Amino acid sequence: MQHGHLMRKISKSAAVVALAALGITVTATPAQAEEPKPGDKVCDVNSEMLWELSGIAATEDGYVAISDGSRDQTQIDLVHLDDSCQETQNLIGAADPYDPEDLAVDSDGTFWVADSGDNQGNRPHIALHQVSSDGNVVTYRFSYPEGKSYDTEALLMQPDGTPIFATKGPGESLLFAPSGELDQATDINNPLALENVGSVKIDATETPGGPEEVGGVPLGDAPSTMVTGGAVSPDGEKAVLRTYTDAYEWNISDGDVAGTLDGDSEPTVTPLPDEPQGEAISYTSDGKKFVTASEGNQEEGLAPQVWTYEPAKAASKKSDKDKKDDEAAGSNQSITDFLLDVLGPNGILMTIAAIGLLGGLLALWGVIVIVRSRKRRRRRDAEREERMRKEEEEEAARQMAYESGPYDDDARPDPEGRRPFDERMEPPHRSRPDDGLSGGRLFDPMPPRGDDGTGTVYGGRDPFR
Repeated sequence: MQHGHLMRKISKSAAVVALAALGITVTATPAQAEEPKPGDKVCDVNSEMLWELSGIAATEDGYVAISDGSRDQTQIDLVHLDDSCQETQNLIGAADPYDPEDLAVDSDGTFWVADSGDNQGNRPHIALHQVSSDGNVVTYRFSYPEGKSYDTEALLMQPDGTPIFATKGPGESLLFAPSGELDQATDINNPLALENVGSVKIDATETPGGPEEVGGVPLGDAPSTMVTGGAVSPDGEKAVLRTYTDAYEWNISDGDVAGTLDGDSEPTVTPLPDEPQGEAISYTSDGKKFVTASEGNQEEGLAPQVWTYEPAKAASKKSDKDKKDDEAAGSNQSITDFLLDVLGPNGILMTIAAIGLLGGLLALWGVIVIVRSRKRRRRRDAEREERMRKEEEEEAARQMAYESGPYDDDARPDPEGRRPFDERMEPPHRSRPDDGLSGGRLFDPMPPRGDDGTGTVYGGRDPFR
């Protein structure tokens, strides 16, 4: 797969890329063994028409595969491969495919092509192409509820012929089925409505594989939460969905694929490690093994590859201790899983956009506060300088008045800011009333006696003389 196409493929998972850009990656407890066993590589696919292999179906003598792009938009190319992946023949059907993503074959040998890819999330409808063994094509058009769009890469054909479309996610795959019987009259202007018939939660695992980054942004465990293919066993008793890294298998109850996947039954997880771009899955013709396929990379000369896997055995009934361990592991749910559960991918994108807008507003407010603070500081500095200038002018005026006018202590500038001289003097002494003890006449100098000796000790004439 070419780099530009990889960018388009992953753009549909923008929520996960955005989280990865923020440093948030999925770190949930793995749902499989620590060292998953690789599958058995069957062969490299040498067909030039299958560089972007996206769907595969096993037959008794080999495989049939499709690419998620055609040589032109007027036909569907079904490529037959032998058991060593050599191209044997092509089944070409006249149609107008947009983005084929998955392939199924029923017991009559009729092929069903899910033309449901939507990298940009803006298709108003999707298509299902029914291709007979002689190349005759009947196309059915569908629309999602409420006019919404989803990127869908997995098709599950129920035993009764009802198609189930499983969206890519990430974190949760929604299941859609036609709201009525397939009608050959459906077209672009009159699509058959789809209805949501359930969902499947896909937890992150630590199985290696899938794309590692987009535009230099690490994807972490996110590819392990994206559904890229699906299949129903030939006997209709099992169904499987795959991600880039793992296969999830259910035992089907009463032929109800959607009801089983949406119910309480737990799937068995089979790791599919180290597939570089795992896009397709099928059962072998006997239903005993998985057949998987990965896209190639034409720029690097890496051909598409096909593997087979032994499906993991269903786990035995868990002991109380195992259940407690699972509960403890669940309490360590990653922030990405939590956000996916609560908000969903679109909600995450809107939240990130809101956070970005809020951050921009806060940054703008910070700039405004800084500018205002600097203006106030400059204004205070200017006012302080003006006040100092006026004080200096007033001081200079007082100095000039003192030097040019008559000497006047009151007008003399006092550089130390002290009071005028007369104000600094001690207040005048005020004598207290005479109490006969401290000063007054009692201790006044005695006046001299009269010359005639008639004065008293207190002065004056002696009245008795």
